Amino acid sequence: MSLRFAKLAVFFTALHAICAMASLLFSFSTGMARFDAPTLPETYADRAASHAADFLFQPAMFVWNAVGIRNASAPLEWAVFVLNSALWGVTLGLVVVWLSRLSRKARAQGARGD
Repeated sequence: MSLRFAKLAVFFTALHAICAMASLLFSFSTGMARFDAPTLPETYADRAASHAADFLFQPAMFVWNAVGIRNASAPLEWAVFVLNSALWGVTLGLVVVWLSRLSRKARAQGARGD
């Protein structure tokens, strides 16, 4: 069971990192048009990508802002990004393993007739 959890944690960590970077880059690139022409309205896609990035970068951004880190080095920023994705990956891996155990237990009890 621990190998399954480790594989799930790595998978969810990678998936989270990809989604977080994609939403950040999309939000940044669509915002450049408004940077060049401030009168342009913010589109739904801009808002959605920005909110997705804000959500995916939590809880690391909350801790980062609470601690008040300023002028951090690039390696520190990348380390925090990777640790944030790992936290999401481990948490989602634990949830999936826990739900599968509950499901297996319920099926076993149903088969016994309890």
